[in-house]
Amino acid sequence: MTLHTPSIPASDLPTPEQVLAFLQAHPDFLPAQDGVMARLLADYMPDRNLGSGVVDFQGHALRALRTEITELRREAQELIRTARDNMSLQHRIHEAALALMAAETVEDGAKALAEDLPLLLEVDLVLLCLEPGAPADLARISQPLPDGTVETLLAGSDTRLRAHLHGEATLYGEGAGLIESDALVRLPATDRHPVGLLAFGSRRARAFEPGQGTELMSFLSAVLHHCLRHWKG
Repeated sequence: MTLHTPSIPASDLPTPEQVLAFLQAHPDFLPAQDGVMARLLADYMPDRNLGSGVVDFQGHALRALRTEITELRREAQELIRTARDNMSLQHRIHEAALALMAAETVEDGAKALAEDLPLLLEVDLVLLCLEPGAPADLARISQPLPDGTVETLLAGSDTRLRAHLHGEATLYGEGAGLIESDALVRLPATDRHPVGLLAFGSRRARAFEPGQGTELMSFLSAVLHHCLRHWKG
């Protein structure tokens, strides 16, 4: 027997409850209709018809489960990779902090900034920058900044990440053309030095980008802020 769908006024159509009651009372009704279930499901379950009116629900469920497992595995691998990267960066920041704290003189500190920190942090340049008023010993190891430069660059924030630079000569002088991205962290003024910046520069564009975490760089800046008050001239 083949099911036909004659035109019936909406008011005469059975309710869903009546349809369900009919199907429960006549379990052989739908299997007797040639391909009805396959046609009903064809729009949203393509390629699930096994022929003879049988629809592969199990195959659909298995494929959905495989897709979900693949996605969960990808997310887990990404989480593990991120955790490893964060642990590696944290370790390198701690090593950099120890290098700064091991310095006893301004010259030792300059060497740590110029040699140890770039190597540990995998950047091309770590630079101490100070506005006017720095004592002579700190002025020798820092990049001088015009008065107000820190506030201009940071605009009230304590950090700034820039993905693309175009010759930042104020900070990097003759090397400005080599620095393609940077991270800037505020160094508050103390009784020993004026306000300044700790700058991390990279030859790679987008090595630093807005949205990246800055907590570890801020920690390192706080360590330097402490060291500057205790390094001997």
